[in-house]
Amino acid sequence: MSIFPSLPADAMDEKALAEELLAWATDWEGHEVPAREMVEVAYHTVSPRSVFLKNLPQGSSVLDLGAGDGGLSNYLAWPAPDRSDLSLYALSLSEGALFDRYAGMELGDFEKAPMDFGGRQFDAAICAHFIEHMHGLDRTVEYLRERLKPGGRVYIEWPHPASGRFPTRHDFIGNGLPTSTTNFHDDPTHVEAWSMEQVTDALKAQGFALEAMGRIHLPWLADALKLVAHRHNDITCGTFAVWCKAGFAQYLVASRR
Repeated sequence: MSIFPSLPADAMDEKALAEELLAWATDWEGHEVPAREMVEVAYHTVSPRSVFLKNLPQGSSVLDLGAGDGGLSNYLAWPAPDRSDLSLYALSLSEGALFDRYAGMELGDFEKAPMDFGGRQFDAAICAHFIEHMHGLDRTVEYLRERLKPGGRVYIEWPHPASGRFPTRHDFIGNGLPTSTTNFHDDPTHVEAWSMEQVTDALKAQGFALEAMGRIHLPWLADALKLVAHRHNDITCGTFAVWCKAGFAQYLVASRR
């Protein structure tokens, strides 16, 4: 039996899975819609990414690998506890709207440019929805080993291979649930939905010790986010609802020896 995270839905054929998920997506009328703020706070409190960041040692420097618009910085002060003591550093293809909250940044094509932050090493790194855009794992894992201090920890999150069988965003939108990426191939910049085994093997080869791994499967929040998405036509809540329902994303935590 595999030690890697799986869900019962992973064994369903694609047609049956689509029927189940789309039926769930349309089941919202007549349900009491929870308060939007409560649901958002709940999700961002239990999200493994938030849990990792919120529990880093005081004053840690954190590399945000694939920082996007800089949304990770929202977690510094919200939800509780306030972790404004952390220093974030962004690595991204282009400058994000919230990069003024970061202590530093390096911009460019990660697979081509060095971007070594002048040799700086970090206490921790967050690499969320980044490796699925890479053509291989070696560059990312070697970079993490170089940029993390001994004992430094990394959080990695990326789509599970099963996400390639999920209904597309157009399927969900056609059934009334606003979403963005729900099937791996909805995003044309996606390259590979790496298996957990591939990523853990790559980390072990570079001397990382595994601390934790799992699927982000949050059934109650999936239902609550779905209801909020329908009520407010909220694409972000709708997308996270599907992700939490179907286990779109997987994650792991590892430390550099």
